[in-house]
Amino acid sequence: MMPSSKILITGGEGMFGSACAKIFSKMHDVRAPGHRECDVTDQDAIFSYASWKPDVIIHTAAIVNADYCEEHEEEARRVQVGGTKNIVELAKKTGAALFYPQSFLIFDGEKNPITEDTKPHPLSVYGKVKLEAEELIRNELPTSLIVRMGGFFGGEEKDKNFVGKFARHLRTCLDGG
Repeated sequence: MMPSSKILITGGEGMFGSACAKIFSKMHDVRAPGHRECDVTDQDAIFSYASWKPDVIIHTAAIVNADYCEEHEEEARRVQVGGTKNIVELAKKTGAALFYPQSFLIFDGEKNPITEDTKPHPLSVYGKVKLEAEELIRNELPTSLIVRMGGFFGGEEKDKNFVGKFARHLRTCLDGG
């Protein structure tokens, strides 16, 4: 990344997106809209960033509640896959590099450790639609950076993972609450 790059971060109010915005905004021109400001499924909203011409797009916007995705498969696919398609089209239109953080839930957990050669085999709707989004990116923008991550912890109140919830609960107990 060059100095003073323009970086668009989708899902900018989420745990990972807001952390990226905090770090990158120290040296770069960052726009990190949340869902209310920029719904990734709204192509017009996404294309409104074309005139700004981002150099890099960090695509963190997603429905990250795997249980919710099981009950709302169509919505999960619309956000994860349809939203990603809009981001891919924006990247093509602007020449922006694309970074896509991927979930470990695209794997079934049968083979550990997971290596570069481990074949994805998602067991949940969330994993399936995240893998569809990854395949879309790989097919349409093969130079994109896709990083398969084990999980995120931290983010204070934005951390909806078990560890984050437990840490807040423990802190409340220790503080006398």
